Amino acid sequence: AWLSAEGERRYTALITDVTDKRRVEQELRRTQHRLDVALTGAKIGVFEVDLATNTSIVSTTWKLLFGFTPDQEFDAQAEFFARIHPDDRPALEEADRQCIEGKTERSISEVRLRVADGSWRWFRSEAVVGERDTSGRATRLIGAMTDIQELVASKEALRTSEERFRSAIEAAPVGTALIALDGRFLKVNN
Repeated sequence: AWLSAEGERRYTALITDVTDKRRVEQELRRTQHRLDVALTGAKIGVFEVDLATNTSIVSTTWKLLFGFTPDQEFDAQAEFFARIHPDDRPALEEADRQCIEGKTERSISEVRLRVADGSWRWFRSEAVVGERDTSGRATRLIGAMTDIQELVASKEALRTSEERFRSAIEAAPVGTALIALDGRFLKVNN
């Protein structure tokens, strides 16, 4: 509002066309929604660690993988390190250190984590340096966590099955051989 030379009250309004801005915002929301749905469907939890403050931002799926509710507030970095199995922590920290120092392109680790219900589950963590400062020092680590409990259980079941098979061949009371399709002997008992 302002007054004219004659003392009359006048108003000036500036109008800006925000059509393009709204369209971009809407497309960004749609893209973010698709990404969130894809990550949730694939059960991939995403995290970003600020290396200067040692704090993390985590996705909803990350929270769900650990047994938290989507709206639950907590220090994700502290929770993660409090829940990692003590035997697995050194390997994870070394993989992260190698990546942060630029000696490897990615930090990859398979670790056991205690989830909210108290059980231990196997997870695969993969991270890359997302940002470096002007001196080349890493400032952000960005990555994903996937639950590999079923894969680890399957590998263990296969290993156990193979051991039983080998034992059965060794303990058989008759001559037993495992022969390849080309006729080569792969395994024979005594």
